Amino acid sequence: MKSNPDKMRFKPRFLYSRHPQQTHNQNMGVTQTPNSFPQNQTRALALIAATALATVAAAMMKGAFFKDRPLAQREAIGMVLLLAGMALFAWAAPRLLKRPLAESDSPSPWFGHRPRVFGLAVLVYVLSLALYWLNRESAVVRILWPTGMVLLAVAYIDAWRWPRLSREDGRDLILLTIITGAGFALRFWRLFELPSFVHGDIASQGLQALAILSGENNVWFGAGWSDIPMFDYVMMAGTMKLFGRDLFGLSMTAVWQGVLTLPVVYLLGREMFGRRVGLIAAALLAISYTHIHFSRFVTTASPLLAIGLTFYFLFRGLRLRRGVWFALAGIALGVGLLVYYPIRVAAVLAAALFVWLLLWQRERLKRDLPNWFAFAVGSVLGFGPMLGFALQNFRTFVGRGNLVTLFNPVVMEHLMG
Repeated sequence: MKSNPDKMRFKPRFLYSRHPQQTHNQNMGVTQTPNSFPQNQTRALALIAATALATVAAAMMKGAFFKDRPLAQREAIGMVLLLAGMALFAWAAPRLLKRPLAESDSPSPWFGHRPRVFGLAVLVYVLSLALYWLNRESAVVRILWPTGMVLLAVAYIDAWRWPRLSREDGRDLILLTIITGAGFALRFWRLFELPSFVHGDIASQGLQALAILSGENNVWFGAGWSDIPMFDYVMMAGTMKLFGRDLFGLSMTAVWQGVLTLPVVYLLGREMFGRRVGLIAAALLAISYTHIHFSRFVTTASPLLAIGLTFYFLFRGLRLRRGVWFALAGIALGVGLLVYYPIRVAAVLAAALFVWLLLWQRERLKRDLPNWFAFAVGSVLGFGPMLGFALQNFRTFVGRGNLVTLFNPVVMEHLMG
C-alpha cells in the first residue's frame, strides 16, 4: 500500500535498529526492535554528555573557570571541549532523513506547476535588479521585489486546501499560546529599565532608523551604520513608527522578533522530531536567559527568526517533497541575508546539508534536485536587488562580518571587558 507523506514524521535515529527481530509501527511507518532500549539509553546519555561539554566550553570561554589562566589558553580548552561535544552530538543525534522514498512521492517540476508564472517571477526579479543597477533604488524596485517572491511561491503550489486541526493540534495551539504569551511577558517586562546600560551602538542604530523615518536616508538595499544591511534598519524604523521614536520603540523591534521566534522554533522542532519536542523547545527558548537578553537588543533577534523559518520550510520540503516548501525556504534565506550578520551561517548549514545528501543520500538528492533548484531560485529572489549592491560593494557587504567573528582577538578582548 502506498504511504501518505502528509502523515509521516521523522523518527529519532535510536529508534532504528539493524536487529533482525523487528516490529512495525503503523503510525510512524518505520521498523523498530524490542531490544533497542540499551541503544536508546546509550544515545540519550551521549546527548546529555554532549550538552554538558558544550555548556562547560561556553563557561570556559566566558572565564567562569581558570580565571587566572591566559585568555588564549581558556579559548583553546573551550574550543576543544566544544568540538568534542559537537562530535558526540553528531553521533548520538536523531537521524532526520531516515524515511524511505515512497512511490507516491513525485518531485515538483523544475519550473513549478505553472512554468509561465515561474518565468514571470524570474522576469520581474531581473527587471528589479536591472532598474536598481541603472538608477539605484526606487518605489518600482521595492514593489517588484516582493512581487517576484509571491509569483515564485504561486508557481510551485500544486493544490491548496485548508488544514484540518485535530484534537492534538488544538491542544498544541493552546499550550503554544501560553508559552508565547509568557515569552512576550518576559521580554516586555520593564523594557524601559532593563537592561540598565544602553551601549552606544544601540543609539547609533536608532539614529540610522530615525534617518529613514525623516526621509534623510530612506533606502532598503545597501549598508547603513557599521555596514549592517539597511533592511534591518527599515524594520527598526517601521517599529518605531508604531511604538514611538524613542528607545522603547527601537527595543520593541527585538521584542516582536524574539517573540515570533518561539512559534517558529515549535514548528521546526515538531517538523523534525514531533509535537513534544517542538513544545519543549519553544518552552525552553521562552525562558532562556540568553534569548530574553538578546530579544531586548535591536539587530540581534532577527537572524534567529530568519534561520528558524528557513530550516522549518526546508525540512518540511524534505519530508513532503514539494517544491513550494523549498521555494519558501529559499525566500526566507534570501530575505534573511538582508539582516544582521549571523544569518549568514544559515547559508553554510544549507550547503552542508546538500553535501551530506550528496554523500549519503544520493538517490534522494537526485529525485529532489528540482526542489533544490526552487530553493536556489528562491534564495536569489529573496535577496532581491541587494545582489546588485553586493556585487558593486563586495568588501562592504562582507567586510564587517569578518571583523566581528569570535576568532578576531580584538572582538574577544572587547567581549571579555
